Formats: sequence, structure tokens, C-alpha cells
Amino acid sequence: AHLPLEAVRGQGSHLPASAASEQLRAVVCTEGYIGPARAGVHCLGATFDSGDAGLDLRAADHAENLATLRQISLALSAGFGALAPESLDGRVAVRSVTPDYLPMAGPLLDAAETLLRFEPGSRRAANDLPWLGGLWVNTGHGSKGMLTAPLCAELIAAGLEREPLPMDAPLAAALDPNRFLLRARGLKRLIGAAFG
Repeated sequence: AHLPLEAVRGQGSHLPASAASEQLRAVVCTEGYIGPARAGVHCLGATFDSGDAGLDLRAADHAENLATLRQISLALSAGFGALAPESLDGRVAVRSVTPDYLPMAGPLLDAAETLLRFEPGSRRAANDLPWLGGLWVNTGHGSKGMLTAPLCAELIAAGLEREPLPMDAPLAAALDPNRFLLRARGLKRLIGAAFG
């Protein structure tokens, strides 16, 4: 319960391929993205609506995605002709994000016990931290989960098996799911202790 996760709604739009758009062979990604056609349909997206967990398809979000496509490439956008946002299909999902937009990967502390045992700015050792035995998380990936979730899974596996980390220690510490709790308690020096 102490993890500061926020729900963020995202809607992708499905565009029927045109003769011109069929020439697209790679994903084009800037503030949004469009992928090559698959089965005659391009995926275009995606919106990012903080605090909204609605799962309904919205014409306004399709219009936003079409505006993003114009920013990505006027030529590609023109190749689709005039598409009515209300005529498009798509997909909606809810992502979880953290305040610093970095994922959380690692073991969880018992927040209540941490607050009881560690006074603000305490100099107690990291081995005194009260862990919730066996509870590890891999969450808060936002819109980049397809890239970050597998690497975070490798971090967790390495931690569980006491193997070398798949990244450097400062990056592993940056992903510590307890970082917000520890910072708020003045225990920044203990962030990443599980992987130290």
C-alpha cells in the first residue's frame, strides 16, 4: 500500500492501411508511434491520461492520436486521407506509473515496521531493514513496459538467486520499490540496500 502508483489510461488507434502506408517497414516513434501494417491495420498511439482508468474507446482520443501522427509525419498522415475519429477502432488499457516515471523492481519493505524502527535520518544499518519475506514487485512501467519489464525481471531473478546484477548498482538502486518510503524517512542512503 505504500507504493505511490498512479493509474494512467492509454488509448491506441487502429488505422486501416492505405497503398501508401503499406510501404512503412519499421516502427516510427517520437512523442507517439505508428507501426507497420499487420493484417491491413496500423497501430497508432497512444494517449497518456493521468488519473483516468476508464476503458471506453473515445473519439477524442482517436483525434489526439491522429494529431500526433501529423506531428510524426505529415506525408504519412496524408497517405491515410481524411479519417473520421469516430469511425476508428482501437484498444484501451490502464498503465501504472510512479512519480519519477521509473519502474519499481525488487523486494518490498514492511512500511509500518520501517516507520517504527527507523527514526527520520536514522543511522541504523541496512541489515536492520524489515523486509516482507518473499514479496518482490515488478511494476510502474508506464508506457515503456515492453522495454523495461523484462530487464526488471532479470534484476529480480538475479537478486533472488544471488547472481550478478544485469545492470550497474546505481541503476538497480534507482529502481528500488522502497525509494519513496526511504526518502520520505530521510533514509536515502539505504535505497538499493537489497542489491548492495
